[in-house]
Amino acid sequence: MVIALGVTLGGEKVVLGFVQAGTENAAACGAFLRGLVERGPRVEEGVLVVVDGSKGLIRAVREMFGAQAVMQWCT
Repeated sequence: MVIALGVTLGGEKVVLGFVQAGTENAAACGAFLRGLVERGPRVEEGVLVVVDGSKGLIRAVREMFGAQAVMQWCT
């Protein structure tokens, strides 16, 4: 499962989307991220992405958001 959570200004967590995928490769994650952005979250001012170290997800985030994304690895 690949899940995207948003956090409101008030600190509330909101599920933005999820997908069940057989893999976390860049193609699958990229399609998921494109679908998210098409549905409307604003990313013009940047986006914080917390990842678990999945190389495919990291690559997809870099390809999708470039310099707009600040990545943090969860511990």
